[in-house]
Amino acid sequence: MSSDDTDEQLFPIDIHYYKLIDWLVDRRHCDLKWLNEAREVQGRVKRALGDLPEQIKETLHVTDPLHYYDCVDVVERLKVLDGDEKTLFGQYSSPRLKEWADILKQYEKKNIYLAECAQILIRNVKYEVPALRQQISKCQSTQRECERREGECLASATTLRNTFQVSCKEMNISGERVREELRSLVDELPGVYRDTMATLPSVMEAIMGYEAFSRTIHNRHADEKFLPMLSYILKHGNVSVYEWKHGKPPPEPQVQCVLTSSNASNEGALEIDWGGGDLEVGQEGTGEEVMGMDTSVFEIVVEGSGTTLATAVDPELQPLLESPQARNLLLNDLMELKEFISQRMLELSSNTNTILGVEQFNDDVTLHGVQSETKLQNMLDHVSKVMNMLTNARVQHLFLIKGSPRYLDRLSHSLLQHQELANRAASHAHVYRGKGEEAGILAGQLEPQLTILVQRTKHLQEKVAADISRRYNNRVVNIMGEINQL
Repeated sequence: MSSDDTDEQLFPIDIHYYKLIDWLVDRRHCDLKWLNEAREVQGRVKRALGDLPEQIKETLHVTDPLHYYDCVDVVERLKVLDGDEKTLFGQYSSPRLKEWADILKQYEKKNIYLAECAQILIRNVKYEVPALRQQISKCQSTQRECERREGECLASATTLRNTFQVSCKEMNISGERVREELRSLVDELPGVYRDTMATLPSVMEAIMGYEAFSRTIHNRHADEKFLPMLSYILKHGNVSVYEWKHGKPPPEPQVQCVLTSSNASNEGALEIDWGGGDLEVGQEGTGEEVMGMDTSVFEIVVEGSGTTLATAVDPELQPLLESPQARNLLLNDLMELKEFISQRMLELSSNTNTILGVEQFNDDVTLHGVQSETKLQNMLDHVSKVMNMLTNARVQHLFLIKGSPRYLDRLSHSLLQHQELANRAASHAHVYRGKGEEAGILAGQLEPQLTILVQRTKHLQEKVAADISRRYNNRVVNIMGEINQL
């Protein structure tokens, strides 16, 4: 070996993986038309795979197509299974072994296998491995996103259910049959009226102080009325609107109308008892009006077997606290009284009220209460308590439910909407959980495939480098590029 050859052995051969095929063609190791011949060999490989024993197929990695070194491995395994006996002509006696040996010979002709292996290296490094990694990364990202959204949906569902439960608790209903339970709440209004009437006398001292103060300071006439609705209710109680307007109780119903349905087969008419005499009305007459009756002052009750019950109540027969008009007048009086007490407390606390000093009210015992901050605070508490009994959210709901069927529909829909949205959020959480699990399973399936692909690519790189090295007196061959960063 000359000194030049010795020096040449010291220099490695560096080949970029992406230029590997060009390098082999330029140095005439492979033919330019290698691809067409490689396709013909691959056709023989696919046909020969069908005749392979299952135990060999199971050990082969699922690659499409199998490369030259896979075929070498198949031949070695067939030698163990079928034996490597040869005929007098040097051919293998096993047809399968003979077919695979011929495939190897065709691969080795014009170094087709070397160009094909270089192509597989380029395809794996540039496309297959990055695609698998990108798909795994996308699955992992999808899994994290689904877990995040699942948590948000579950938290939203919990919040909505808690809101529904809190709203039901505020309305004092169980939430099982929302509309029916809300409609039944109006039965609590008589109790609210009784409690309000029982508490209302506690503001009497504040009313007396306000009247005395106004008459003294503003020189109002003794007959002038202060806080008319509040004073009226305190004097007469929770009477009907009719009595408040007309000054007398509503007249008793003079006619009781009882609508009955006869079950006799020979009686097809509806019978009405007018109290003073009987009147037969046929089916055609059910829509006729009864003239000359004041239906605004009594209640008509329709009752009878097989007949729909109905009650017609005039608004003037409502108690004052149930009438929106009268209730608003009462609240206006209470607000006026509350503002007076608050202003009077502010005047006393400022210590600048020289005109309305204590000396001015020494002769009027009634006015002593509005000169004490402690008593004023006590009055303010009583007035605020009465106002709260009529204006708290629950009582306002009861008034609106009783007076407006549409409000009942809106309120029940609003409560049920929280429950519906909670169920929808829980359903979305279940969907996200399923998608996250699917993405996790897919990522778990792709990761072993990526590991095997990287291992086979590295193994193929070593085989190609060794083959080229053998052709150049065992010089070191380095296949460069991203292939070394897999």
